[in-house]
Amino acid sequence: TELLTERLKVGYAGNFYPGKGLEIISELSEICLFADFYLIGGSEKEFAKWEKKFANLKNVNFLGAKPPGEVAQTLSNFDVLILPCRPPVEDCSGKDISVGMSPLKLFEYMSAARPIIASNLPSIREVLAHGKTAILCDPNQILEWKTALEDLYHNPELRRLLSLGALELLQSQYTWQTRANKVLNGIC
Repeated sequence: TELLTERLKVGYAGNFYPGKGLEIISELSEICLFADFYLIGGSEKEFAKWEKKFANLKNVNFLGAKPPGEVAQTLSNFDVLILPCRPPVEDCSGKDISVGMSPLKLFEYMSAARPIIASNLPSIREVLAHGKTAILCDPNQILEWKTALEDLYHNPELRRLLSLGALELLQSQYTWQTRANKVLNGIC
């Protein structure tokens, strides 16, 4: 199997609220020294909190908030995209949204045609299938996340298959037109 000639570039886009994923990325960045993590998003207050937490790690890069129109292009620059939610997941008011969330970032990730590693949560399993459209990991088992990153680092065919699987699913089931048709037909 072909090995990447450079370090694995892992991208995250979203808020930095508790449970949204930086807790897992913090743990991963300490044990996955073959990977560089790129974080997009967060308010200035959130950024300041996490910047201190990651201060001694050379493999974590804060890219700041980006306008929505730039996020898709930025995501395509990474080798892997990560959606590491760990309940409770808080919104801006501190309310736990982990049970009914449907992260918009998930669909942005799918459109970037990059392999996705995501939390194995019911709301994410409604969209993604482990081994077909993503690698799903237990949010409380950090070694599952490390293994997933290692597998993607060492296996270009797996990266290709997951990327294509997610993009095909997005195009066949989750376009605005498809969703509108389901609503109009009363299937949704």
